[in-house]
Amino acid sequence: MMFIGEVLFVSESVVSKLHQQHKDKETPPLLAFPWVGAQFLSHAFLALERDKRFSHITRFLNLADLAPHVSGTGYTFFVPIDTAFEEIGLDKMPDNYLSTGDGLRILLNHFVKGRLYDKDLKDRIQLATLGNETIIVKRENGK
Repeated sequence: MMFIGEVLFVSESVVSKLHQQHKDKETPPLLAFPWVGAQFLSHAFLALERDKRFSHITRFLNLADLAPHVSGTGYTFFVPIDTAFEEIGLDKMPDNYLSTGDGLRILLNHFVKGRLYDKDLKDRIQLATLGNETIIVKRENGK
């Protein structure tokens, strides 16, 4: 399991508060690339595309219309590594394969609402995905 520690959880209210405290500083806009209105998704994508273990998920995310489903912040993304895609043959599929319909639902089944941390992921806990499925966390030897 990998946690992306560099994903920023900053909202407009936090930016406004910081601006009030530091009026002499410039305030850049919130990160909106590549998805305007989907800050969590944008931060996750930019962090994942720098790691070679996630080349398949980033190419699929790049064309998927996820922003309406994963807008704003406050999500957990269970990201499959490249070998998971290779084991089921998705590595050979075109980049737009998971961009609509059933493919999009496959991607949405890797997102849950709420910011979860390692301590929250107890063995056998059930989580509802954004794709309307239930996933069950399985931990072996505390991992």
